[in-house]
Amino acid sequence: MTKLRNEDLKTLTGIKQYFLDPPRSFRLYTFAIPKAEEAIRIVEQYPKLQPMLDGMKESYDAMKELEGKNEELRKTMISFGNLFSYLNR
Repeated sequence: MTKLRNEDLKTLTGIKQYFLDPPRSFRLYTFAIPKAEEAIRIVEQYPKLQPMLDGMKESYDAMKELEGKNEELRKTMISFGNLFSYLNR
């Protein structure tokens, strides 16, 4: 089982915080999608995180459908952020 690199853990922690408390911005979508993609790229490197990755991909697909629907997007982002609790296992 591969241990998370410190750099990856720091990046994921920052993304987690962003998703758990998303800003109220009309440009939310343009910030959320790249951050979600970055988190997915990192998590894909660690096979032990497959359950987390599956949930992230599902939430990411939902987020892609929510451009212009900021309240729904914020709720989905929070769900995405909650997936990071898997890192504490």
